[in-house]
Amino acid sequence: MIGERIDRGRVKAILASLDIEVLEASDEAMTLRVPAYRADVTRPADVIEEVLRIHGFDRVPLPKRMAITLDVVDGPNMERGRLRMSELLVSRGFAEIMNNSLTRASDAVGFLERSGREEPALRPEAFVEMLNPLSSDLAIMRQTLLFQGLETIARNRNNQHPNLRLFELGRTYRRKDEGGFEEREMVAMWMTGQASPENWNRPARAVGLMDLKGEVEALKAALGVGRELAVVPGAEGLILEGVKFETWVRGERGRMVPSGEGVGRLGRVHPDALAVRDLAGVEVLYAEFDVAKLVALMEGRQVKASDLAKFPAVRRDLSLLVPEGVTFGQIAACAEAAGGKLVQSVGLFDVYVGEGLAGGLQSYAIKIVLQDAGKTLEDKQIDKAMQRILQALERETGARLRAQNPVADA
Repeated sequence: MIGERIDRGRVKAILASLDIEVLEASDEAMTLRVPAYRADVTRPADVIEEVLRIHGFDRVPLPKRMAITLDVVDGPNMERGRLRMSELLVSRGFAEIMNNSLTRASDAVGFLERSGREEPALRPEAFVEMLNPLSSDLAIMRQTLLFQGLETIARNRNNQHPNLRLFELGRTYRRKDEGGFEEREMVAMWMTGQASPENWNRPARAVGLMDLKGEVEALKAALGVGRELAVVPGAEGLILEGVKFETWVRGERGRMVPSGEGVGRLGRVHPDALAVRDLAGVEVLYAEFDVAKLVALMEGRQVKASDLAKFPAVRRDLSLLVPEGVTFGQIAACAEAAGGKLVQSVGLFDVYVGEGLAGGLQSYAIKIVLQDAGKTLEDKQIDKAMQRILQALERETGARLRAQNPVADA
């Protein structure tokens, strides 16, 4: 089994050193008595492993040829997804932290009492409690990675390390209302302090929500997740001024529509959550994502290579009035679906909210790049494509050209 024959006397000497008694021995087998304290030795294979451990793994010769069987696993490759996330975040300056899966109940209870907010996973009824906790600090299974990350931030700030980028890959646990338990693997990111250090030609700047969103977009790009994951407003609770990420699927006529399945969220940590860990007045940005859902989206994409375009691209700019609550992600997905293969990219280069606009409206200036890989686009094709895009935007998002909308009363 181990790849070579070991001298019988050597085997008996090793067994004696391990307090394993040889009751009978023949050329084919040995009958052994294993001491009760060796609870890990229950099978013949366990005995062989113990002998090999003392004999030395490095003393087993390698054969000239080795045969292996490739195991093809159907479905998402979780390990590859975790590795890709970790490598990307470390390369962008994040440090990985690892916290205990056991935590204190007072964090969740304290936050709910302070804020009066609803956070289903933090309700005491959802706690997975230990039957015999070692201490009050290790009384329940953690429902979120947030609070332990805040504790790490507080400890570092107390040791004069206020500028932090942290991430953790870990599991959360809760008791479900209908009975049973839920265990989810999450990836969480924290940012606090300065985005860039003070310099002679550039003042120091604190990290902002757009910094965190940029890191999340980089994570999406590294995983190969594109339009399937879009940002929508909401997700208040643990975080303030937050947004959540939602999966989109292709609906009628190939256009992208929200599936209603949440994947994660990001935002500023609520002041009452900060106060629980003695971080009052400190701004902390936080993002969390369901690892399994991200990996599933990653596995669903295929990378395609194509030749460099031989025909010129055309850019068209649109100034749109968009109802509040409609995100650029929705605008871009709608424009791409309506324009079809001609739409190469959709970008946002200006946002205006304020005086001169009717209530409930915001102004987006977007650019749309059109290109045909097989020929030069004619004006009629361009006009027809833009008309389809404008009609789809108005029908599906309520957005329309700014000149066609009333302004607020003076």
